[in-house]
Amino acid sequence: PGLLLGDVLLAARACSSGEIRQKLLRACYAPPTVEKVLKKLNDHDLLDDHAFADQWMRYRASQRYGPRQIQQELRRKGVSPEDRSAALEAFSEEDQLAAAMAFAQKHLPRSRPDETVFHRKQRLIQALVRRGFSWDAVESAVEAIID
Repeated sequence: PGLLLGDVLLAARACSSGEIRQKLLRACYAPPTVEKVLKKLNDHDLLDDHAFADQWMRYRASQRYGPRQIQQELRRKGVSPEDRSAALEAFSEEDQLAAAMAFAQKHLPRSRPDETVFHRKQRLIQALVRRGFSWDAVESAVEAIID
């Protein structure tokens, strides 16, 4: 269910205005047409990048991703720096630490039985950094889980 514009299905899921712009341009719609569509969607309150960024942040945080990763995803989706920052303000240090610890607990059993504590820590640190967690959250989660 969504708005079908030519061969482009809009709003099969929540989208940012940047994503819709990219979809329409890839479908070979002229830039003036794309801007008219975006204006009409905005006029009818069908687009809200602020709400989209907040929803995306909560969804990805629930999947144990850190704020840097979420911020990069929002940037790629065309969300403005102001809306990205506003959404990530709701991702507190405590929430980040809880998500990092949950990911670390799930990731730790994958370690090999003959692996040293040093190597186990290094693998866990690398995994948490790749997930976009801050160094403070990574350090705290690793200390809590391994020590």
